[in-house]
Amino acid sequence: METVIMVYKLKKEVSPEEYREFSVKIDQPLVNGFEAVKGFDIHFVKGPEKIWDVFEVIKVDNYKAWEEITQTEKMKKHDKEWKKYIDESSVILAYGNKS
Repeated sequence: METVIMVYKLKKEVSPEEYREFSVKIDQPLVNGFEAVKGFDIHFVKGPEKIWDVFEVIKVDNYKAWEEITQTEKMKKHDKEWKKYIDESSVILAYGNKS
């Protein structure tokens, strides 16, 4: 199993509460619905330095499976909605596994 970490800022006009509602109702159910996803949680950054607003922790069978998920029509459609909330220029993605 591998873990995908994604960090990003919200758009200035988007409140954390607004994003939380989107994530709980739309984002998390969709992502957790893929067989290769073993867990998906979002976290709002509190500190000590608030470089980003949100970090996601996504547990997947492997990164190749995650890449395949991102290319599905469901995820492509979802990404258009997701991008209404986030500052695309701030997104950083990394993945790895425990050693």
